[in-house]
Amino acid sequence: MCTILLRIDADGVIRLAANRDEFRTRPSAPPDLLVQGAFGGRDLLGGGTWLAVGRDRLAAVTNIRGLPLRDDMKTRGLLPLLALLGPMPDTYSEYNPFNLVVLSRDSREVITHLGGNEAASRVSLAPGDHVIVNEPFDRKPSPRRTKASALLAEYGPSFDALADHNDTPDVTPCKHGTSYGTVSSTSLTWLSGAGVSRYLFRDGLACEAPTQDLTAACRKAFTVVRWDAPRRHE
Repeated sequence: MCTILLRIDADGVIRLAANRDEFRTRPSAPPDLLVQGAFGGRDLLGGGTWLAVGRDRLAAVTNIRGLPLRDDMKTRGLLPLLALLGPMPDTYSEYNPFNLVVLSRDSREVITHLGGNEAASRVSLAPGDHVIVNEPFDRKPSPRRTKASALLAEYGPSFDALADHNDTPDVTPCKHGTSYGTVSSTSLTWLSGAGVSRYLFRDGLACEAPTQDLTAACRKAFTVVRWDAPRRHE
């Protein structure tokens, strides 16, 4: 993801809307079952996902632009899956810079890693509105994050907020670049322990692509299949 709009209600309900910005030629698959208990889109080049949803945890990752990158690092798309299924790594030195949002019943935080062996920072998220973009979350907001915060306040975490493109390309959340830009959008409502009550997806620009309701498919991913259960004899 490159723009994550997050609203945490006092009762623990999470409302999230997010745009994924990427090179348009990078192959991906739309949200589906990743592994038992985890639902999300799949990066077909690096592997992993940008947003993973489970019954008890939700996690999403953004890159951080403007910092050195190394080609020999592990894909950051593994991190949402590790956040859901564990264990998390002791160090993030094998990953390029990122923000990782991890939400559960007992913990809601953003982990920011700036690369190398530097220790990651962790910022707890209180109830209310939060915006995560591809810049260090623990630093002063940029114009892009400020714009996204204003859209979140006006429209809530929704496609309406994600679809705004009436600003400079570097600031607007819906990016129309021909080689790089918004490739998909997600809007969901989730509660730890209960899973999703709504999962909507737009495969393409947030302002143009039709909305797909993937709620039933997402909830099916949380159904535990007992492979070791004894067979019934008819």
